[in-house]
Amino acid sequence: MYHATLSSHDAPAHPAAAGFAYTRIVNHDADEAAQRLHAWDQTYRQLTPGRFEGLTTDLWCEPMQLFRERSNRRIHQAGRSWPGSVTFGILLSMEGEARFCGQPMDLDSMMVLGASDELDLVTSPQLDIVGIAIPQDRLTWLDDPGEGRHGRGPASRLVHLKPSSAARLREVMQSIFDTIEADPARLAAAAVREQVRDDVIDALATAAWDGVVQATPAARHVNQRAIVQRATAHVLAHRDEPVSVERLCEHANVSRRSLQYAFEHTLGISPLEYLRVARLHGVRRELKSTPRSVASIQDIAARWGFWHLGHFTTHYRQLFGCRPSETPRPA
Repeated sequence: MYHATLSSHDAPAHPAAAGFAYTRIVNHDADEAAQRLHAWDQTYRQLTPGRFEGLTTDLWCEPMQLFRERSNRRIHQAGRSWPGSVTFGILLSMEGEARFCGQPMDLDSMMVLGASDELDLVTSPQLDIVGIAIPQDRLTWLDDPGEGRHGRGPASRLVHLKPSSAARLREVMQSIFDTIEADPARLAAAAVREQVRDDVIDALATAAWDGVVQATPAARHVNQRAIVQRATAHVLAHRDEPVSVERLCEHANVSRRSLQYAFEHTLGISPLEYLRVARLHGVRRELKSTPRSVASIQDIAARWGFWHLGHFTTHYRQLFGCRPSETPRPA
């Protein structure tokens, strides 16, 4: 079990604020895992049941942020990176289906998150992924005039690399993280940090220049993803209250059948399942912040719409790997 944490200082709010910072933290909660990447604003929803186990390594190497996330449950990740950054995602390993912007991924896929775009990632149940966030003004080698974004940098998309290019990119990132995680003190040398940056940019540029096959989503798929984005954004905007399927239909301006198809195609679960997961996360957050003397488990569960305590307890234990009564609460 990993439990080491090392940091040169508190991670800065922006990569230019310091030369380097390093943290490596074990996570037992998807909500907490979402907070481990400094300067990111994101929310994680655990979609498959069981005890969550994750490990986050966050490395700031001015002006670049490198991070590695390992997790054992299917997660829906939404949010944004720090302002002005473009993020590349490389899969080191995966078991099961994963989707970025609604598109199915494999080990030869590379995710690109634009500087002004929303993260939309559904992870596989077993995942080891590396992210690279770079200021967009350092990415002139990647500019694509045909996109018509005029200085906004590359748009979010899923690209399929040539197998040889993808393998080299994985090899470089695996080597960097395995070496630094084994001996973080190496980062103290400016020359090491400079070489890490050079190696990362070289691997990314080579993959881009060597040619990619870009996925082009069908119009129906784009529409379905847009429906899910409107619906999930509404849920996230009301994360402190329960939301119904009917309310989602009204907000997205679609029929229940259309909402059902969109969720199943994009996230792999039904709207009802997604909302139940959201409500269970809401209960968990409230339990962890509310003293036992203020509200009982039954009261909090009822506020989130769980009318059958037995069914609620079962769903809670299946999703989080513990009973509601075993969740740590303030005195």
